[in-house]
Amino acid sequence: VRTGALLVDRDAKINTPVDTGRLRASIVPSVTADGNDIIGIVGSNVIYAAAVETGSRPHMPPVDAIATWVHHKGLASGRGKSQISEERSIAWAIALKIKRVGTQGAHMLQNAFDKNKDRIMQLIKTAVDKVTKQ
Repeated sequence: VRTGALLVDRDAKINTPVDTGRLRASIVPSVTADGNDIIGIVGSNVIYAAAVETGSRPHMPPVDAIATWVHHKGLASGRGKSQISEERSIAWAIALKIKRVGTQGAHMLQNAFDKNKDRIMQLIKTAVDKVTKQ
């Protein structure tokens, strides 16, 4: 289960959209035992992780946060005050689109699990076979 969680963790991090890297860095695997159950979880405690994973319904996002993202991505071509003005214009256009249609999810965790599901099942089967042969 630990190896499976690490596989999902690796692929989720590879597929996580990056701005500051905070979301990617927050993705961690954990494995716990509860009686006879062994539970592997890969997730994040960052407040916006669910919205990035599954998308969001239409809402008005904070324009300042989007302007910072626009700046980090280098989407404005101006310099100085014209660059700041262009970044704000781009941010407003993005915010209004999110207000109208929401956002698409990246599905980085689900896709990582789906990619590794067969391998995880094989790992578990091998471990069970090894234990039952003893």
